[in-house]
Amino acid sequence: MMGGVVIFFNLVSMNEQWKDVPDYEGLYQVSNLGNVKSLYKNFILKSSVDRYGYVRFSATKNKKQKTIIVHRLVAQLFVPNPSNLPQVNHKDGDKTNNTAVNLEWVTDSENKLHAYSVGLMTPGNQYKKRVRRNLPRYTLKSTNG
Repeated sequence: MMGGVVIFFNLVSMNEQWKDVPDYEGLYQVSNLGNVKSLYKNFILKSSVDRYGYVRFSATKNKKQKTIIVHRLVAQLFVPNPSNLPQVNHKDGDKTNNTAVNLEWVTDSENKLHAYSVGLMTPGNQYKKRVRRNLPRYTLKSTNG
C-alpha cells in the first residue's frame, strides 16, 4: 500500500480483558478487543456504524439512552495517555478496528496527517467513508469461569 500503513494483529493470541464502562458500572463492559457486552442481558452488544464510519453502541441507564463511540472508550480504558492528548487515531486507518493495540492518542495535526497518509482525507479536507456495515452480534455462553 503506497504511503499507507499496514499493521497485522494476531487477535487469537491476545487475551480479551474487560473493564466497566464509566458511568455504567455493573451494566456494560468494554474489552481491549473493542467488544461491548451487556451484563444485564449477558451478551455482546450489536454495534452500529455512524455516518463517519465509527462504531458506536447505545447504553441505557435509568431509562435514558446515550450513544457511545467505541474507539474513544477503548482508548480511555486501555491506552495510556500521559501527555493528555485530545484525539484517538486508528493506526491502520480502519475505523471499525477498535482493538487497543490499533489505537493511539494524538494531536489534531497528527490525526489529520495520518488521515491523509492512509487515504481517509483528501486535499479538499473531505473524509472518505470507509464503512463496514452489518457488524456481527455474538452471544456469550457464560461469563463465569
